[in-house]
Amino acid sequence: MSIDEVLLNFSKAKPITSGSLHASVHELAQRAGIETPHIIVTPSKMPNAFMMFYSDGNCKLGLTQGMLDSMGSSTHGKVTPELKAVIGHEFGHVRKGLMPYYVGGYLPMIAMPLASMYVYDQYRNQDAKHQESNLKRFAKDGGVGFLGLIAGGAVARHNAKEVEFYCDRFGAELTTPKAMEQSLRNLTRDGRKAMLEWTAKPENSAKLEEAVFSFKGLYEVLMSYTVMAHPSTGERITRLRELAGTMEGAAAPASRVAGAGVMELGTVLERVLGVAGKIRV
Repeated sequence: MSIDEVLLNFSKAKPITSGSLHASVHELAQRAGIETPHIIVTPSKMPNAFMMFYSDGNCKLGLTQGMLDSMGSSTHGKVTPELKAVIGHEFGHVRKGLMPYYVGGYLPMIAMPLASMYVYDQYRNQDAKHQESNLKRFAKDGGVGFLGLIAGGAVARHNAKEVEFYCDRFGAELTTPKAMEQSLRNLTRDGRKAMLEWTAKPENSAKLEEAVFSFKGLYEVLMSYTVMAHPSTGERITRLRELAGTMEGAAAPASRVAGAGVMELGTVLERVLGVAGKIRV
């Protein structure tokens, strides 16, 4: 069984091969200039959308049932402009590719701590006064490396947010800035509601506490605030309104679309628990 089959079985995802949702995804993919991805819908009530990337260049579009409900859409019924904007945002990730995450995200978080320790070590070796015990030397190196990690995380966070702004623009130009803005408002409202309902259940509180304080949970939290960081809804809406002004209310032609899922409140929770997050294989 492949990795994605394990993940899909775990989240009880259902493939969508026909109906209005499939037709809308196909239309948007053509306009975006990409191959039509396979579509899956997971039963999660948390509104979320994500792309699954594979080494052979193929990808899958994932939507949660919570996302469909939040956007007032269904797989074989109505597909609203808001859901189309969300899908367009995801297609921006396809056009953008994974390189921005590697170069703009992971690279600073790896290179900056190492560079900080190297520079500090060179400075210390040139100064005879800095002859000290191995333990003290290790502690100082660790401290300098940690500061480098914080700096690298800040750079990665900035770059990740710029990718999301870019993808919001992608989705807005495939549909309209108004549809993209409304989708973000819906996500903020319904994401908060779903998160509160989930954490209110006693059995889930124990799961969350166990997950957050595990190595995987801490890693996912770190990634969600750095490499996978998202701007606030307010920041995103401000950018969209600026875009609406430059477009003068007219829909952009396909040639203007240039190519990063929508993850609002509750995404960190889903990443920590390993449920319908930004899965990349």
